[in-house]
Amino acid sequence: MDSVCLDDSQYQAYIILNLCRILYSIMQRTTGSKTAAASWVWLTMEICDRSSRTMALW
Repeated sequence: MDSVCLDDSQYQAYIILNLCRILYSIMQRTTGSKTAAASWVWLTMEICDRSSRTMALW
């Protein structure tokens, strides 16, 4: 993978959202939207860093 892609904030948000959705699906044994999964991860894992705030706004 080209590391230049990882410098793009939109690409980072896309990756984070998809990882949230994967985690949500595994833990809840159901699927949900990226927004629902991100909210669940944010609340469940108590994530409050810059990446999660940026992701939530994306």
